[in-house]
Amino acid sequence: MGKKVKSFTLLLLIFSSVYVNAQVYLSNLNKQANEMISAVKKRDYKTLLTFTHPKVVNAMGGNEKATATLKASMKALEDQNVIFTKIEIGSVTQNLVSGKTIQCIIPQFVEIQMGTKKAKAKNYLFGISYNGGKNWYFLDTAPLKGDIRKLIPEASKDIIIPKSETTYN
Repeated sequence: MGKKVKSFTLLLLIFSSVYVNAQVYLSNLNKQANEMISAVKKRDYKTLLTFTHPKVVNAMGGNEKATATLKASMKALEDQNVIFTKIEIGSVTQNLVSGKTIQCIIPQFVEIQMGTKKAKAKNYLFGISYNGGKNWYFLDTAPLKGDIRKLIPEASKDIIIPKSETTYN
């Protein structure tokens, strides 16, 4: 009877430790994803780029060129009378540890006003941490049409990116 109690106690401690670690990195994930969304809303491109995967920033030509591209894109949208009325993230839909990374998929909800018309989109962010969930990088999967491995080869093949959805009113 004593061995069963010790074994059960050991298993309980292991599962508790895993649960606590998962809670810490999920808390960091949610906090940082919301900070990223806040940076988008404020047009704080410097902060936004700290959450943007370095391979994306490099593909854009580095921080300065990426900032210029983001500013120009937002200006072009403004000139077309496109206004973001809502940007939010949902709860993690997929989460896995793969090699030395933690990877996840997070839904993102965006509403825009285009003159008299409105659009609602649900797309997905790929999140990846290289340091146990302390820091996260995010990548909008919509422009990649679901194939993030071309840009981020370490993305797990087990990550499945749902199809984006857009409705117009």
